[in-house]
Amino acid sequence: MPEAGWLFDALTIVAAGVAVAALTQRLGLGTILGYLLAGALIGPPLLGLVRESEAAAVLGELGVVFLLFTIGLELPLPRLRAVGSRAFVLGVGQMALTIAAFWGLCAFWGIGHAIGIAVGAGLAFSSTAIVLRILTDQSSLFGRKGRTIFAILVVQDVLVGPLLVVVITLGQDGGQGGGDIGLQMALALLKSVLAVGVILFLGRLLLDRLMRAVAETAMPELFTGVTLLIVLGFAGATHAAGLSLAFGAFLAGIILAETGYRHQIAADMRPFRGLLLGLFFVTVGMKVDLRLLWLRPIDVLGLTLVVLTVKALLILLLCYAFGLKGRLPLRVALLLAQGGEFAFVLWGTAHAGGIIPKLTLELLILVVAITMGLTPLLALVERRLAREAPATPPPDVPGVVDAELEAVEGHVVVAGCGLVGRQVLRHLRDAGRPAVGIDLDARQVARARARGLLAWYGDASQPDVLETVHVERARAVVVAFDDSRTVVRLVTLLRYLFPDMPILARVHVEADADELTRAGATLVVPEVIDTGRHLAEPILGKG
Repeated sequence: MPEAGWLFDALTIVAAGVAVAALTQRLGLGTILGYLLAGALIGPPLLGLVRESEAAAVLGELGVVFLLFTIGLELPLPRLRAVGSRAFVLGVGQMALTIAAFWGLCAFWGIGHAIGIAVGAGLAFSSTAIVLRILTDQSSLFGRKGRTIFAILVVQDVLVGPLLVVVITLGQDGGQGGGDIGLQMALALLKSVLAVGVILFLGRLLLDRLMRAVAETAMPELFTGVTLLIVLGFAGATHAAGLSLAFGAFLAGIILAETGYRHQIAADMRPFRGLLLGLFFVTVGMKVDLRLLWLRPIDVLGLTLVVLTVKALLILLLCYAFGLKGRLPLRVALLLAQGGEFAFVLWGTAHAGGIIPKLTLELLILVVAITMGLTPLLALVERRLAREAPATPPPDVPGVVDAELEAVEGHVVVAGCGLVGRQVLRHLRDAGRPAVGIDLDARQVARARARGLLAWYGDASQPDVLETVHVERARAVVVAFDDSRTVVRLVTLLRYLFPDMPILARVHVEADADELTRAGATLVVPEVIDTGRHLAEPILGKG
């Protein structure tokens, strides 16, 4: 039965990915290398346990889509502008020089111009999925190194469409490289820029209103569903414009980053990103034919060394030329020296157009996969070179979350922005104490923000949402929801997650006070006139 075959493939992919990734993680090599190895082992070229599936490949690509979306959520437009135009020029220079260098090497080895251009275009890309995953794990995405690398990766994403036009045109010209390539590239780039402009305009015009309307329904499943629809819709729009799916998701992220709902959105999307991104790396590994390591070891290892060395040297020289100092250029070069996932798309198109022969394609895929697999090891070298704490954003650049939240410490988290919650926030603000409210009721959040209080839309019972408001750095948590069952459940969760955290809670009925105390509440305040003041006073030292 087809269903049984599909189920066996799914079980094999998940089991192999989990087992090998756990092993490589235990060996200190990271999970990415494990996923790639798992795919190579179970794929058609080696053990053949799983056949290449278009469905699996699509799901894997969605992992990159959700990764770029969550990165975009941490990059509102003011933050993106802070990356700087020079960094984007650096990205264009990296692409142009890398293509020219490998094109020249191919010509030196007697390889035709069409193949040389296609090979150079593919090798110019770095792995967005791997590099951003590493930067996120290092907490260095928004340091100077991270911003430089991110700008280069964004430029690479933008150039996917125009370079595909080049490869398609080369195939139509029988590999001769017709004179209209430049015109078609310019038209493709213009189409891409116009598409991005339209998407950003419509997105900024509509998305905040849409998310507000959805949040006001107080239906978490609808909120998650609409978010998924936005991500996939933006991805489809940019794909139709000749750009990558991931770039559309990135645009959706930076638009939603300017809304008051991004913390809850990030928490909702995180499970999708982690699961699908692992599947992506397994599907990449399935394309690798490890038998070539035995059949053509010199070619494979030699080309791998050439790719890593040439790309690293070019990026190193460009970084120095653009004024980067110290060890920073070397650190950037080490993290971007690998090939990327877009190379597979480009070379697949080139193979279909008769430019790249099948054996050459298999060799190139293996070389790029090896460079991707070596990236976690290069990242370890880069961290040893750095010998510094994880990078933090400089003062003039907005942080990963809003500046008020990033800088806050010793604050009070108020769960519930209803009347009592707003009273607590107001008393603390008037006393000069930092406090942030969080509520899943969009109307209550809007009322709090309208009064100048710091409040965010989010589910306080989700650890990921609590992390975004830095509960671990808080002085205390006040649970001010109206529903008694909700208060008890949240107090129980908070006490489990933060055993030493002072937790203050309101109670409607005196009989419920004992239950809240058993659940872990440090102080229970009964429902009285001006309950908010009574909850705030112990924190202010007046109670």
